[in-house]
Amino acid sequence: MVLFNVKVLEIYFAGKINGHQVLAQERLPGVGLSVAWPYLSGEQRKSYKEQARKILNQLHNIKPYQRLKARSYIVLDPNILSNGRINPLEGEILFSAANHDPDLSFAHNDFTESNYIVNNDTIVGLIDWEMAGFLGWKTVGEIHRRIRTPQREHFVKANLSEAQLQDMMFWNDLYDEDVPESIR
Repeated sequence: MVLFNVKVLEIYFAGKINGHQVLAQERLPGVGLSVAWPYLSGEQRKSYKEQARKILNQLHNIKPYQRLKARSYIVLDPNILSNGRINPLEGEILFSAANHDPDLSFAHNDFTESNYIVNNDTIVGLIDWEMAGFLGWKTVGEIHRRIRTPQREHFVKANLSEAQLQDMMFWNDLYDEDVPESIR
């Protein structure tokens, strides 16, 4: 078991019913962290971030098989850059010649509050694995900062307090601390 005390939910069905996309998956006790977030204390929020970083490090310890020489999602899609499945900026970050990150460790690659299931102050499950792959820590960290989390410059005219902005951007630095030694 790679993730200690964190469940990856079993998928019972993924497909279309009457023309509508349907996903039926295992249910865990708890709620999405994004649902619990407004009710949490500052200490609870910090604890969840620490837990998330430990999970990221556990995933980072999964290395690709020997023959893998380039970044790869676990769900193979030969048209991923053209079929709208990923943001064009994500494709650029992942696959451009400018990306010199040699790390090809495993990553969830959509590690956001809505994808954690929490119960009793603990992350108990992770969902939404379709963006996961052997992508590397620094690469996924850049995707996280530039695509998955809010950017301060997008809220300049929103008339938000600094406290509100800090709350919105709480997860932006998720990949900046507890960086695995192998990539420092």
